[in-house]
Amino acid sequence: MLSSMAANIREAKPAFSRRAWQVFHVIAAIVIAMTVAARLSPPALEPEWKTPAEAYDPSLARLDTVDKIVDAARQRARRPGAAEAVYQLEQVVRYRFYHGYSRYGFHENWLAWLAARTVHPDLDAIVLPEEIARHGAAACSQQAILVQAALTNMGVTYASVEMTDHFMTAAWINGEWYIVDPWGPNKRNRSRLFKLEELMTVAGRKAMFPGSHASAKWDHLRFAVPRLVKIEEFPASRARLFHQVTGWLSTWMWLPLLSLLLAGIVLRRRPSLWRRLPQDEATAPAPIVCP
Repeated sequence: MLSSMAANIREAKPAFSRRAWQVFHVIAAIVIAMTVAARLSPPALEPEWKTPAEAYDPSLARLDTVDKIVDAARQRARRPGAAEAVYQLEQVVRYRFYHGYSRYGFHENWLAWLAARTVHPDLDAIVLPEEIARHGAAACSQQAILVQAALTNMGVTYASVEMTDHFMTAAWINGEWYIVDPWGPNKRNRSRLFKLEELMTVAGRKAMFPGSHASAKWDHLRFAVPRLVKIEEFPASRARLFHQVTGWLSTWMWLPLLSLLLAGIVLRRRPSLWRRLPQDEATAPAPIVCP
């Protein structure tokens, strides 16, 4: 019985090998075609403005790196100290972006683009700070990620702060946590940085969000209690790894696949040396041994 099973496996090996080779051909062809199509496609469009009264300043589009944003904040500081620099950072980021998710398009990362349309709609939302800085739009979470990268550049400890339907940053300044939240074209009180402990009370949240706004979200934030969730930790580590891997694969995965494809074709047409050598040895005439 075992011998018959072994014989069946040996007979099935060539068929399985041919099937696997055919599947590899299909996968390689799809990847190469998608990569070429992505290179030829236009870059992703910026999202449309989502809110009625954006504070976006197009002249700040030149601030397309984290370092440039930090330098602009420091130049605007009127007083020495970390508190003033962080306050100006909030203002710069507020006017640098309008609200809307910046996303990878088919051209930039076709694997993330495809995953967003087949697995989860947010898998193409950009989380790498330097890439966010190159766009004109950023949602609250993306602006918070950029602010955290800027605070690291400035040597200020940061933490992530969650509220219902909102995400922002806290900066550790002079022994206290201060909220840094540039997001939104709202009537929020921006005369100063608010302490995190102030937002733990209804009175403090009403002082930060003094009036009712057209958006129900803003009115809701007046009654949402913030939660300090992560300190000095990137808030989207899995998404960052996913974008780094898919970004590399979207650009370079075709190269090893094409190399394997060409190598397979060559090996199928020309016997390899390690197969030819035993055969040559077997057919060679036996040496003459002298008595």
